[in-house]
Amino acid sequence: MKKLVGIMLVLSLVVVSCKGGESVKKGTSEQKLCALTFDDGPNPDMTPKVLDKLEKYKVVATFFVIGMLVNEDTKPILTRMVKMGCEIGNHSWAWDPLNSMPKEKIKESVEKTTKAIKQYSGQTPKFFRPPNLAVSDVMYEVIDMPFVSGVLGYDWAGCDRTVNKISENLEKILNFLVDCGINSLGNILNLFGVISWEKQFY
Repeated sequence: MKKLVGIMLVLSLVVVSCKGGESVKKGTSEQKLCALTFDDGPNPDMTPKVLDKLEKYKVVATFFVIGMLVNEDTKPILTRMVKMGCEIGNHSWAWDPLNSMPKEKIKESVEKTTKAIKQYSGQTPKFFRPPNLAVSDVMYEVIDMPFVSGVLGYDWAGCDRTVNKISENLEKILNFLVDCGINSLGNILNLFGVISWEKQFY
């Protein structure tokens, strides 16, 4: 059975093999590593702002894109990502959770997205992040890529958000627990403060 790939903050980045369950550790316990990921783009307004900040601080990230948003209009954004050294991941064709879909629909959603990414960026996605982090055994069976997970911030409308839920999850992230990922940054301009703080801390 395939395993989820966790985004590990601090100490090391651990990648779990899709098929054999074998763990491969990259880095040492002395290194402090952080993987930045962004979901749900490319967005013509917001994504270039993210790229501006990343470029300014010479930071790369992985962008998990929605297939239906990958087209001629957003090709320049994808080209810029690749030129900067960023990675493009598969986030399915739309925002619909795949965990309740039949095999054929899951396969179609992921394969259409991979095809679009290849066509408009020249990259072949190596990782998959499920919409809303919702997974199923059928998805593990059908999707032949490592899954990237995280911790939901529950800070967007319509996602059963409560103050307590948001606070608890953000506290986990700020306490540097492993297997954490910031699923939503909210105001993208705050990225300036995040990166500045991170560089100071390390």
